[in-house]
Amino acid sequence: MEGRESNRLESVRIDSNRFESVRIDSNRFESTRIGSNRFESTRIGSNRLESVRIDSNRFESVRIDSNRFESTRIGSNQAGS
Repeated sequence: MEGRESNRLESVRIDSNRFESVRIDSNRFESTRIGSNRFESTRIGSNRLESVRIDSNRFESVRIDSNRFESTRIGSNQAGS
């Protein structure tokens, strides 16, 4: 399913083991991916970035805005892909 209005794009993909959603408009980007044992979400807007990644053995969260940086990592110390 895809929709487009003036300055806006939305896309959703669903198959047997995956869900992906992307939304883009004039001042925001949002992406969500859900798959087997994995969740990823990224939101970028005016002066703000939020990102969350969860898989079977790790949780990572990053938040950045105009005057703050927050990062949380729980789980495996192995490098991500």
